[in-house]
Amino acid sequence: MFEGVCTTIVASSENDKLNYSAYEEFVRWQVECGVKALLLSRSVMSERLPAEAKSHLIRLTKQLCLNKARVLVDTSNESVEESLRLALFAQKNGADGVLIAPVCRGGESEQEIYRNYRYLAERVAVPILVGNYLPESHITVPADVIIKLAYDFPNVVGVVELSKDISHIDEIIRLSRKKGLNLLVWSSDDRKALHSIAVGASGVMSIAANIFPRELAEMIEAALNSDFRKARRVYYDLLDAANVFFEQIDYATIESALCLMKTREFRPNDMRICVAQTAQIKKAER
Repeated sequence: MFEGVCTTIVASSENDKLNYSAYEEFVRWQVECGVKALLLSRSVMSERLPAEAKSHLIRLTKQLCLNKARVLVDTSNESVEESLRLALFAQKNGADGVLIAPVCRGGESEQEIYRNYRYLAERVAVPILVGNYLPESHITVPADVIIKLAYDFPNVVGVVELSKDISHIDEIIRLSRKKGLNLLVWSSDDRKALHSIAVGASGVMSIAANIFPRELAEMIEAALNSDFRKARRVYYDLLDAANVFFEQIDYATIESALCLMKTREFRPNDMRICVAQTAQIKKAER
């Protein structure tokens, strides 16, 4: 599919509408900065948006990417049937792939997790990325289950890892190579991206790339080319901002950062300023 940075787009659908003008500007900027994919998150593909608007959003994003970046859609849902419907909808409207976290009804066994993904893989034609321990489910799919899915279904092409245990990535890559599979692995934690690439990962699914796409693209490209001296320099420049994204981040904070970027050079430690400003605004609105 791709190697490099995939920006997990975080947006807000106010009054069931998106600001398409600002969105187009944002996507063009992302592509110019060198990101290799854009993930339309569930906050972008809000349930409040009508189907026509969602269809337009996927097609518009594809058009703006100019074949320079892939367009993925998060179709995770608590219902496997609804997840299938969303995946087929994304597929119909031109998405290059779908991200699906495990169905979470509570207490799923490994066999049930496998059966749910099998149900999806047998019916969806576009590439499927398994979302491991994502916020949608907080379920860790065992490495051997992921490998079995990739072995049994060619359209299960990769896994997006947010597991707290980084050795889980090691095990997935080890088993993948042992089976002769070309399974792709992306970290979903900017702070672990370099560590993951060092053991064979393909890149990062990044929220921080909403604000720092060029820097992250530079860091990941350097790491993939084994230039870890350059990659580490960018990594430590961005580390404080990456920590902020995992401590407290939402659309309002990202919007605040994007607005600040238009007025002056934006520095990684400015993220804490944006978080504080957003908190003050929310407090005043109560």
